[in-house]
Amino acid sequence: MSGGKQILSAMSVIVICEHAVNTVPAEFGYMFRGNEDILRSHRGYDAGAAEAALLLGKLLGITPITGSITRLIIDLNRSPHNRAVFSEFSKNLSTTEKQRLFDEYHTPFRKKVLEAAEKAKRPVLHISVHSFTPVLNGDIRKADIGILYNPARESEKAAAAALARGLKTLPYKVMKNSPYQGKSDGTAAWLRKLIPDADYSGIELELNQKLLTDGRFPEEIIAKTAALLKD
Repeated sequence: MSGGKQILSAMSVIVICEHAVNTVPAEFGYMFRGNEDILRSHRGYDAGAAEAALLLGKLLGITPITGSITRLIIDLNRSPHNRAVFSEFSKNLSTTEKQRLFDEYHTPFRKKVLEAAEKAKRPVLHISVHSFTPVLNGDIRKADIGILYNPARESEKAAAAALARGLKTLPYKVMKNSPYQGKSDGTAAWLRKLIPDADYSGIELELNQKLLTDGRFPEEIIAKTAALLKD
């Protein structure tokens, strides 16, 4: 355990939350008339993730970078070339409108994240905080806490293993690369192309929404994560 703590505490940390809100700019409100329930669901945002990211940042003494628009208009955790960057609600917007969404939301968000990673003392550990629905398409997700990473990157693999070991001391089921694969397209995958393995590790912290109480995840999970990351 002490070895894992040393691995994590030797890294400087940035915290982000791409799917923090389900906010819809006024000019796009028409898209969701009659579909407000979808906007409030896991499809619209990651419930509890913003609160978890803010608490983690507070405990670490850093300011998280959080998204300010629903993923159903533009997904900040998808690359511009990814067809899923626009949802079924926004995919038919004009080229001009889509470019404006990139210019006003997607590009500035990623610029902030890249600047934070570049300014941080190396090596840097990037934590993206997400949450996931307990059941998707009839499949029950087994993990309470998911640690997503790219196993082809050695420093990232070591950081993920250390974080998972530490969190397993809590009474929750911790799984690596569940419920998603950590090497999939996203903010971390984008940064991996820009920063060498030895200098950067990107971890997605996925929290099961079944753990939410009054919109918040158990504080012990966030406190334990912060303790593992603190120098």
